[in-house]
Amino acid sequence: MATTQPTPIGRIMLKNVRLSFPALFKAEAFKPGDEPKFKATFLVAKGDPQEKVIEAKILAILKEKSPAKADAILKSIRNNPNKFCWSDGDTKSYDGYEGMMALSCKAKTRPTVIAADRSPLDEEDGKPYPGCYVNASIDLFAYDNSGVGVSASLRGVQFVSDGDSFSGSRPADSDEFEEVTAGADAEDFA
Repeated sequence: MATTQPTPIGRIMLKNVRLSFPALFKAEAFKPGDEPKFKATFLVAKGDPQEKVIEAKILAILKEKSPAKADAILKSIRNNPNKFCWSDGDTKSYDGYEGMMALSCKAKTRPTVIAADRSPLDEEDGKPYPGCYVNASIDLFAYDNSGVGVSASLRGVQFVSDGDSFSGSRPADSDEFEEVTAGADAEDFA
């Protein structure tokens, strides 16, 4: 008989959030010399119930790590992007961040990337893209590396719906083009 593993304390499923700065299909280095990683930032509207869930999960993992100091640790790391993965979007000057909270996630292994119908997506599909809406499975965790911090591990992303692209236009859909038949002349396309 198979046993089920308990859900990690920091696991969360974000629903219908905006995707920013994705590297879901190829790992990228943040700067030269860094280890390439898969990554994404998820934007949660301030006041969305998911904001409170994330805050509660962060506090719970800090209490598990250091019960007596959790509140003080959270206060000390809250505005430190090197120690905290959850930030106020209003402090950033990126498209779409106003009025949002931003959760930055990374992974060493490629996350699951699927369509709304749960079929696999590849980079060639053009989805997900910066600005679209997604569901995301992540694990929040506390670590102690020259001081306690909170990070988020990216597990998977599900494309939910289109949104205004943050980085310009989206790739064209194949149905925007007419079928080209053999022997067509250049004048046929003028």
